[in-house]
Amino acid sequence: MRKGEDFHYQQVMFRAACIRKEKMVTMEEAIQLAEKIEVLFTCMLSGEAEFSYMRQDGEVEETRGTLTNYQKVFKRPCVSYPENVFMLYYDLKAERWRTFHVAFLL
Repeated sequence: MRKGEDFHYQQVMFRAACIRKEKMVTMEEAIQLAEKIEVLFTCMLSGEAEFSYMRQDGEVEETRGTLTNYQKVFKRPCVSYPENVFMLYYDLKAERWRTFHVAFLL
Protein backbone atom coordinates (compact mmCIF):
# COMPACT_ATOMS: atom_id res chain seq x y z
CA MET A 1 0.00 0.00 0.00
CA ARG A 2 1.35 3.47 -0.91
CA LYS A 3 1.04 6.35 1.52
CA GLY A 4 0.02 8.53 -1.43
CA GLU A 5 -3.45 7.02 -1.14
CA ASP A 6 -3.94 9.02 2.07
CA PHE A 7 -7.61 8.42 2.82
CA HIS A 8 -7.49 4.70 2.08
CA TYR A 9 -4.21 4.39 3.98
CA GLN A 10 -5.68 6.16 7.02
CA GLN A 11 -8.83 4.01 6.93
CA VAL A 12 -6.81 0.79 6.78
CA MET A 13 -4.42 1.88 9.54
CA PHE A 14 -7.26 2.99 11.83
CA ARG A 15 -9.16 -0.26 11.20
CA ALA A 16 -5.97 -2.24 11.85
CA ALA A 17 -5.54 -0.48 15.21
CA CYS A 18 -9.15 -1.35 16.10
CA ILE A 19 -8.56 -4.99 15.11
CA ARG A 20 -5.48 -5.14 17.35
CA LYS A 21 -7.64 -4.07 20.30
CA GLU A 22 -10.00 -6.98 19.62
CA LYS A 23 -7.52 -9.66 18.65
CA MET A 24 -3.95 -10.36 19.74
CA VAL A 25 -2.20 -10.10 16.37
CA THR A 26 0.82 -8.26 15.00
CA MET A 27 0.31 -4.91 13.30
CA GLU A 28 1.21 -6.52 9.97
CA GLU A 29 -1.50 -9.17 10.42
CA ALA A 30 -4.01 -6.49 11.47
CA ILE A 31 -3.18 -4.41 8.36
CA GLN A 32 -3.63 -7.45 6.10
CA LEU A 33 -7.01 -8.18 7.68
CA ALA A 34 -8.04 -4.50 7.45
CA GLU A 35 -7.20 -4.48 3.74
CA LYS A 36 -9.16 -7.70 3.26
CA ILE A 37 -12.18 -6.10 4.97
CA GLU A 38 -11.96 -3.04 2.69
CA VAL A 39 -11.87 -5.29 -0.40
CA LEU A 40 -14.82 -7.34 0.87
CA PHE A 41 -16.85 -4.18 1.54
CA THR A 42 -16.10 -2.83 -1.95
CA CYS A 43 -17.01 -6.15 -3.60
CA MET A 44 -20.31 -6.38 -1.72
CA LEU A 45 -21.21 -2.77 -2.60
CA SER A 46 -20.98 -3.50 -6.31
CA GLY A 47 -22.11 -7.13 -6.33
CA GLU A 48 -21.75 -10.32 -4.35
CA ALA A 49 -18.88 -11.88 -2.44
CA GLU A 50 -18.20 -15.27 -0.89
CA PHE A 51 -16.41 -15.12 2.44
CA SER A 52 -15.91 -16.97 5.71
CA TYR A 53 -15.70 -15.84 9.30
CA MET A 54 -15.40 -17.41 12.72
CA ARG A 55 -18.66 -17.25 14.66
CA GLN A 56 -18.77 -16.50 18.39
CA ASP A 57 -19.39 -20.19 19.10
CA GLY A 58 -16.15 -21.10 17.27
CA GLU A 59 -17.78 -22.51 14.14
CA VAL A 60 -16.75 -21.31 10.70
CA GLU A 61 -19.55 -19.64 8.73
CA GLU A 62 -19.18 -19.75 4.95
CA THR A 63 -21.56 -17.39 3.24
CA ARG A 64 -22.33 -15.24 0.23
CA GLY A 65 -23.26 -11.64 0.88
CA THR A 66 -24.09 -8.32 -0.75
CA LEU A 67 -24.70 -4.68 0.07
CA THR A 68 -26.18 -3.68 -3.30
CA ASN A 69 -29.67 -3.04 -1.91
CA TYR A 70 -28.50 -1.35 1.33
CA GLN A 71 -29.43 2.20 0.30
CA LYS A 72 -32.85 1.12 -0.96
CA VAL A 73 -33.65 -0.73 2.30
CA PHE A 74 -32.15 1.68 4.85
CA LYS A 75 -32.70 4.97 2.95
CA ARG A 76 -29.10 6.13 3.40
CA PRO A 77 -25.75 5.47 1.73
CA CYS A 78 -23.72 2.48 2.84
CA VAL A 79 -20.50 3.68 4.48
CA SER A 80 -17.78 1.59 6.10
CA TYR A 81 -16.40 3.26 9.21
CA PRO A 82 -13.09 1.78 10.38
CA GLU A 83 -14.10 1.96 14.05
CA ASN A 84 -17.06 -0.36 13.44
CA VAL A 85 -16.18 -3.80 14.75
CA PHE A 86 -19.18 -5.42 13.05
CA MET A 87 -20.03 -5.52 9.36
CA LEU A 88 -23.62 -5.67 8.19
CA TYR A 89 -24.40 -7.63 5.02
CA TYR A 90 -27.33 -9.27 3.31
CA ASP A 91 -26.84 -13.05 3.50
CA LEU A 92 -27.94 -14.45 0.16
CA LYS A 93 -28.13 -18.01 1.52
CA ALA A 94 -30.24 -17.14 4.59
CA GLU A 95 -32.07 -14.32 2.75
CA ARG A 96 -31.77 -11.88 5.66
CA TRP A 97 -29.55 -9.13 7.04
CA ARG A 98 -26.76 -10.34 9.31
CA THR A 99 -23.57 -9.07 10.93
CA PHE A 100 -20.19 -10.54 11.71
CA HIS A 101 -17.26 -9.40 13.83
CA VAL A 102 -14.69 -8.01 11.37
CA ALA A 103 -11.73 -9.21 13.44
CA PHE A 104 -12.82 -12.79 12.74
CA LEU A 105 -12.96 -12.62 8.96
CA LEU A 106 -11.04 -15.60 7.59
